[in-house]
Amino acid sequence: MTAQLMDCPGIHVSLLPGADASLLRWVEIGAEEEGVPTRQVPGEANDLASLAYQAAQSSRLNVGVGISAQAVALHEVHMPVVQPVLVFKFSQVDGPQAPLLCRLMGANAARLVVRRPLHVDVNFPLPAASHRPQIEETRFTAGPELDPAQLAKIVALVVQKLQQRGM
Repeated sequence: MTAQLMDCPGIHVSLLPGADASLLRWVEIGAEEEGVPTRQVPGEANDLASLAYQAAQSSRLNVGVGISAQAVALHEVHMPVVQPVLVFKFSQVDGPQAPLLCRLMGANAARLVVRRPLHVDVNFPLPAASHRPQIEETRFTAGPELDPAQLAKIVALVVQKLQQRGM
């Protein structure tokens, strides 16, 4: 990675082979709505958690997002590699759910950077934005893979690490 790319603060986003490249734009939209820029970076990992962790390591903001064909993951550099902060799973048959989940993940990545509460309920209405493409449905649901108890533990660990660093 070039030094110039490392010097630009932003959330770094990487794609696994086979991931829909258009989903990157949705992550960007979500982060930009929260006021934080993103940068696409190359990834060398074979799994989503490691890819998101590598993206976080390369970012000056210590936050990274990884996108695969089936999921999007948010990672923070102080978390264990195998334990991303948040993962939203989707499938090719979900229709508009994959872009919406990527947009939500971009917003959550930005919220992690600016220390605002994450959107863990994927049923909240998304904010209106004049620059976003028209979407018929702005509400979506996640499957049973989102375990609130496990998510609460992860968030508590992130908060503890941030407090230890004086953030």
